[in-house]
Amino acid sequence: MKIQHLKLFLLLPLVACGPPEETSVLHGFDSSSPSASMEAIKAGASDSRLSFVNELVALGDVYQYGEFPLEFPFHVQGEQDLVVTDLESSCGCTDALMEVNGETYILGDPIPAGASGVVRGTFKSATYSNEKDSKITIRGNGLGMPQVLRVTAVVHPIFEIFPKQARFGDIPIAALRGENPPSMELKVVPAQEFEITRWLNMPDGISVADTGRLADIEGREPKARVFSITLGESCGQGRLYATAVAETSLDRTLDFVVQANIYGPIHFDPERRLSFGLMNVGQERSRRINLRSTMESILVPKPILTVEGADVFQTEVVEKEAGRFYVLRVRVPKDAPLGHHSAVLRASFPEGSEIQPAEWALKAIIRQ
Repeated sequence: MKIQHLKLFLLLPLVACGPPEETSVLHGFDSSSPSASMEAIKAGASDSRLSFVNELVALGDVYQYGEFPLEFPFHVQGEQDLVVTDLESSCGCTDALMEVNGETYILGDPIPAGASGVVRGTFKSATYSNEKDSKITIRGNGLGMPQVLRVTAVVHPIFEIFPKQARFGDIPIAALRGENPPSMELKVVPAQEFEITRWLNMPDGISVADTGRLADIEGREPKARVFSITLGESCGQGRLYATAVAETSLDRTLDFVVQANIYGPIHFDPERRLSFGLMNVGQERSRRINLRSTMESILVPKPILTVEGADVFQTEVVEKEAGRFYVLRVRVPKDAPLGHHSAVLRASFPEGSEIQPAEWALKAIIRQ
């Protein structure tokens, strides 16, 4: 009886040890592709591996709408055949196939020990920008599978613009009528030399001119071309958001986005709304609107303030400089009741002044 127990004890380590974990196909099971993994399990574990010359192709700086061929040469290292059951490309930016000994490989066929081949792909940069890291995943019954091949790139637009948009900010309408209208420069780094063949869209009041100058952008080639964006009188008063679109010799459009807030003979700051936020009962809070004349020839009469809606808001007009500068104050007093309060503040002017009225949304929330 003791001898039998001793035999069992000696046998147990032999059962537990087995081959190294890496040789087990189950060890390489990939839950993201169960079908391909099960095909590899059916093929049985192989002690061979795909040994790649390189597992990373770094393309560096590339441009959109390009296609870049990829090659990952390999040989089968080991004494046994192996099979590949799946080649999966991430993000749809690479098409992948495998060749073995110069012939197109069919997934699931044995690859002989000692064979040489290559995984080929194509990186398509059309819809990507900035840093891109794409992968080709190889599944099968060889050691170390699934294996991942990587492609990295920094993808730039065909036209890269510095800054990205022409943002003029607040512009008095009188400035558009002067001898030196508002203008700013944008630098364009192209994929290659180009010409503007025609303008597809040029918004009223905006002009775009190639200055003929070149500028250096650190780390980028070729040099940037400098364009001047100018605002003209016909832009009109109000918020400007427009795009000038040019057809180019690179078969891609060059777009200049222009933004500005063009205000008339008077300027309000802020222009749209006044929020008092969340307030505790018994708390007092005020907001102000600055009203200034933007033209020497125009004197602004003292505005008349009215509130339509909740009656918790109190108003006051403070004359800082007659005809030139007023402060419009809106206050929520300490005795304002609990609740959500909304209203519209309206500033109007005496008849005959020809100054259009202005409105602001008012909002306050009083809590316990």
